[in-house]
Amino acid sequence: MTLLIIIFVVFFFFNIIGYHYRNSTVKDTWLYADKKISTLYTAMSTIATTVGGSATILLAYMVYKYGWWGLVIDLPVGFGILLLAVLPAMSIRQTNASTVPELIGIKYGTTLRKITAMFIIITEIAWFGLLIKAFNVFLPENAILSRDILLIITGTLFLIYIYLSGQRGVYKTDLIQAILIIAGFIILMVLVLTSVPGKTEITWQFFELSIGEKMSFFIMMFLSGLTGPVILSRLFYAENPQSAKNGLLWGGIIKIVVSLVVALVVLKGASLFIDPITGYDIFPGLINYFFNSPFAQIMIVLFLIVMVSSADTVLMTAITTLNNDLLRENITLAKIKSQVWILGIAGIALALYFSTILDIMKFAYTFYAAGPAMFVLYSLFDLKISPRNAVVIILISGMLALVISLITQNSTQPVVWAIGANILLTVILKDSNSKK
Repeated sequence: MTLLIIIFVVFFFFNIIGYHYRNSTVKDTWLYADKKISTLYTAMSTIATTVGGSATILLAYMVYKYGWWGLVIDLPVGFGILLLAVLPAMSIRQTNASTVPELIGIKYGTTLRKITAMFIIITEIAWFGLLIKAFNVFLPENAILSRDILLIITGTLFLIYIYLSGQRGVYKTDLIQAILIIAGFIILMVLVLTSVPGKTEITWQFFELSIGEKMSFFIMMFLSGLTGPVILSRLFYAENPQSAKNGLLWGGIIKIVVSLVVALVVLKGASLFIDPITGYDIFPGLINYFFNSPFAQIMIVLFLIVMVSSADTVLMTAITTLNNDLLRENITLAKIKSQVWILGIAGIALALYFSTILDIMKFAYTFYAAGPAMFVLYSLFDLKISPRNAVVIILISGMLALVISLITQNSTQPVVWAIGANILLTVILKDSNSKK
């Protein structure tokens, strides 16, 4: 009961922020925060957005199972963000694009812009489901309500505050979440490194990742940092190109540090437990190990916030993409805000449907990496492809990745195959005579 009360108090605070911005009547303010976000908020939002379910629960599982190689599920995101900041960030911001589909459409036409938008909307809904599912991992088994019911309640509480505040509220809460993320992992790292192990040595055997799996994970996660719509949205809404670059630079550096700290905490922290554990429950286990109730419950809620720290960002990315690239321009703000419920409920349904968060991650990243992500890269290199051929390439490669992923279920390698198909088709269909 105490845990439930704390959860509702935290979301009540978030909804106060949402209520503060409830009277916004300007669409650009609600959707894009007027593109006036400072370097600090860009950096902190990047951290809060990228350190969520995949950077904690899923990374902990991968490191526990595969050792340091488990970092391949998360560390490449930071590398991608750094490369984005160092090379194309300022030039992308100068385009004044508001979404990834708009950025691609500038180079390759309206049809590809709309197709990319549909890809991204589906991906972000799936990603919202992953983050809600990650929240579910931390909830206790003996809760008064079932985990599924709590998942629905929590998801609904998020939707209320997003509905009220839009993009400005996302940035405000991201600042709070980023501070909690950094502080929380520093505390855990210090406690783990200064504790006496319950085991004399690591007693579990790491599994091996195949070369193909390592390549697949690295490519997916690197592309998500370099070309991901959520990361690029932080760039699009910065107040100027320099703020975009500096914010992403600091965000990428801290992201890499947090990934390494999480891996260290997992490998050192697992030796504290006499009884067997799994990678998925190591963080709840460490919190209960170091802290007594009710302080342990407060710490668990703080890490629950980490789990869903990017849920609001991905949902807003789906909504901005839908309205910027697919719907008519004269749609009212009231109708735009109603999309929070439609897309959000779809994400919650995915969270209830999929058995594990890893399943959702594969679905989301596979769908995006082999299609729109590659065309973001092509646009940055000013690769000339006729609009018609670009549509053929993205449809074949994107759908190939999705179909193979759904058929194989237990493999991430379809991403590599589909990206290879994308590159091959691009080489064949590239229009050297096309004019800009």
